[in-house]
Amino acid sequence: MNIPDVTHPPFLPFLAAQVVLTLLAAHAVHAADPHTLAGVITAADGMSSADLTTKAATLKPLGGNTGLLAEASDAGTDASLIVDGASGDTAFPHGALKTLMTVGEYDKTSGYMPVGVPDGMGAMLKDADTVRFVWQAESYGHISGGKSYPMKVNGDITSFTGSHIAYVDYDRTKLGSFMENTDSAEGMVKGAGELIEHAYNLKGLKVGARGGVDTTATNVHFGDTNADGHYVSSDTANNAVADNTWTYHSFCSAHLEEKEQWGTGIGLADDIFLTVEEWSDYDAARVEAKGVVGLTAHAVDMATKTAYAVGAMGAGGYEKIVEVNCGHADYVCFAISGYNGNFGSAAATAAMVVRKKAQTSGNKRADGTDFVWPQNIVPARVYVGVKGYAADCTTVDTTTFLAKNGLACGEVYGFAVPSGTTDRDAWHKGNVRDGVGDTVAGIFSRTSWKWNGVVTNFDEDESWQYQNPPLKVDKSAASTTHKFWTAAGYNKTGSKTEHCSPDPRGGARFVQGSTAGYMGIYDFAGIENTLSLLTKPALPTSIGASYTIIEGESDITARVMLKGKGKRADGGVQTKMNDGTDKVTFEDIDGLEWIAAADGEDYLVIQEDGGNKFGERMFIAKIPAPGKKPIYHFIAQAGGTLNTRNLAKVSVPAGTWTSAKASEFSGVVDLSGILKSTTALGGAARRAADATVALEDKYIAVGLQAHSQLSGVIGEFNVDRGGQIYVYKPANIDGTDVAPTPVAAPTPVAVVASPAAKHELGAVALVVAAVAAVFA
Repeated sequence: MNIPDVTHPPFLPFLAAQVVLTLLAAHAVHAADPHTLAGVITAADGMSSADLTTKAATLKPLGGNTGLLAEASDAGTDASLIVDGASGDTAFPHGALKTLMTVGEYDKTSGYMPVGVPDGMGAMLKDADTVRFVWQAESYGHISGGKSYPMKVNGDITSFTGSHIAYVDYDRTKLGSFMENTDSAEGMVKGAGELIEHAYNLKGLKVGARGGVDTTATNVHFGDTNADGHYVSSDTANNAVADNTWTYHSFCSAHLEEKEQWGTGIGLADDIFLTVEEWSDYDAARVEAKGVVGLTAHAVDMATKTAYAVGAMGAGGYEKIVEVNCGHADYVCFAISGYNGNFGSAAATAAMVVRKKAQTSGNKRADGTDFVWPQNIVPARVYVGVKGYAADCTTVDTTTFLAKNGLACGEVYGFAVPSGTTDRDAWHKGNVRDGVGDTVAGIFSRTSWKWNGVVTNFDEDESWQYQNPPLKVDKSAASTTHKFWTAAGYNKTGSKTEHCSPDPRGGARFVQGSTAGYMGIYDFAGIENTLSLLTKPALPTSIGASYTIIEGESDITARVMLKGKGKRADGGVQTKMNDGTDKVTFEDIDGLEWIAAADGEDYLVIQEDGGNKFGERMFIAKIPAPGKKPIYHFIAQAGGTLNTRNLAKVSVPAGTWTSAKASEFSGVVDLSGILKSTTALGGAARRAADATVALEDKYIAVGLQAHSQLSGVIGEFNVDRGGQIYVYKPANIDGTDVAPTPVAAPTPVAVVASPAAKHELGAVALVVAAVAAVFA
């Protein structure tokens, strides 16, 4: 083949791509996949041939790393627990953890390298013999942190940096016995790749190539632009137009919703991985002059690997959106949580408030006062959608993807309570589940906002609605009896609504967590009857509901079971969370998933994100009987700026540590139902099977983000930051405890380098070596 001048940097990725295509074809790899070896191709630009060859030799296949970043207790002075690339204390008190995948590994069948850091995830049966596991990277592109390699979409017309979504296919039988042997996960991987290959924007158009920053266009990624397509993200200095790269802004949590998971005809029409953009940073001057659309959800069609931007839930940026059972074949319901406008600097958000005040209508609140920035001024929300209708809720549309799944025509409802009710954060402060005043009665109330398919700037978004009273049932006027139950009222920000999770048994309810450390269940059990009285495309005027506390912002220390583990580097223990001072409450409940087990027992997996200096905590707790307090069983800890292994520069993969930072457990998937050999394909079969497996027989996937790791293979192959995914098998969840023996704070031990391990280079190393040889 004819090779162009390789001394000119722009040709380096081209050259690498040609070699990749040639060699992968020789190795019978799917070379037509535009995502194949994207990390290697971008790494080739600016890396010497010798360095490229050296770095390739350190790569391991998916599942090849067996060391764990998670710990049962701090390593202290035990040098055997401070080995780079290896595990620390793995004597976990409430069940075993085993590494399923580590960021920095590659797929031997395609060379694909997943991007970090892991967050939202899901799993389903691809076929009778294969489990498809899906997880997304909470990566920020040029906005913050280490950027990820560009993800090609729409036939290579354009690309995205920032967040990616990966899938890994596992042998179902081998995964089903993974926790019963000492084998690594490498031998059960069947393939992997990028879940998004096609991307549509809010106008329903394929996202096209970037134009100039002030070019008016309709085929843009509106997460980066205003309604006219003018670029307003703050990364223009290091994300040049010529690079033709958009940004998916911080895919946070997610849920894989299988079609008809609640029963025949009940739920979605397709298998969807529902992800969300969470936050970003916008250029203040450009936003004030031009506006910004905001950040939306994206529904990814599992069958076609196509992402569709969802406008019907608003554009305020989200933490997690999950399907909840409506019980009606014509409708779908979702619980919504998130920031409601975390869009960057004070200057940028002030610029958006200026635009709101400048509107010719709707520029004042119902009481005549000015709007304030809406971040975290938001109640718990549900979305009700009508299947088979376009965004105007008049045109029948049973064929386009969003419409047939109820994600085009619908309304968002906010939880409203009697006006005299204490605001949400204050209500939870010091409150406990004791049978006295545990429940707040309310309604999910509609607002004056509804998606109509027209893309507008954020100053017209749903996010501002909760600074006004809810509407009366007929929308004729504001309610004089109820208010939206926000964190701290209409005028100031409060604690963020973090992860939510649906009742896995199909009840019309969901659990909701908070950055203030409280959580509870929103129940709207009458929704099926409410919907049955309607003729579609009509939507409810309001939905009766209630909230019941599980945990307040209250002292949990006596209810944390450690069973002798959970030791911290300072000699303390993990009954308390330390972000500089010891806290007796939960801090920043982030990850939260509701798990159904045999005998009608339900559990919560709880993952903190509070900046714990000695390692973030993860727990499992049984949902207690009414009036009873939960017992929290400590699973593991990880990371932290004062953690011994972190200070000793230990990482997995070896050599990837950059600085001592916090880690964060995030993402939970119950794998147990789909691993039963008798479980048929489909969401309803999986949900039913999950509920038949005893807790201590369950396999539960959990994710870990490792923000300390940006070096070595992670940095060189442009996969952002580190992390791992584990399989967790619960044990000893009995409500009893053995206190750890306090020890004096140890002197950190120097890191011990791991011995050079021989392993197969595989397709990636062969390709990189060949690229390097051409450069030599």
